[in-house]
Amino acid sequence: MKKIYAFAVAAATVCMMASCGGNKGGNAEAQGTEAQEEVVEGAEAPLADELLTEPKTFEATAFSITAPAGWLVEGNDEESVDLCVPCETGDCKDVRAWVSSSSLDEAIESGSYDGFVEQEAVQFNGVDYRVVKKDENHMTIYRTAVGEGNLGIFCQNCDASDADVKAILESIALK
Repeated sequence: MKKIYAFAVAAATVCMMASCGGNKGGNAEAQGTEAQEEVVEGAEAPLADELLTEPKTFEATAFSITAPAGWLVEGNDEESVDLCVPCETGDCKDVRAWVSSSSLDEAIESGSYDGFVEQEAVQFNGVDYRVVKKDENHMTIYRTAVGEGNLGIFCQNCDASDADVKAILESIALK
């Protein structure tokens, strides 16, 4: 997924450079190819720069969450924070916290249509979470009410039995 993300970023950068830059003389085709090669060669570098060397807290409108050292921050905006552990195998640990406007019951019910089954509820940092999981090869989803909506924490290739993931879940502070 990270390679796809890196390629998408590289492609978007090339398109932006092509549309914003003008031909200031010389061979435009050669300049474009040269710029593209530079972007593609460096596409992995920005991701390496975002690898956390120490724990860091990220803010969203309805919650905050702390990522441990060694994790990568793939995204952070008003509604979500997306964290992962970089890997080459494609089965990387990924934790995405995301606020939805649907109620907690609606979110749990709609997930059951996809074959997810509600598990035993858990509590982290004094907050109760309802848990759904399809089977061992699918993500575990932790949900709690936030205002009129819900906060979903999607854990791909991991769950609360992993020490880092448990620390992430315990770090969540609702606003």
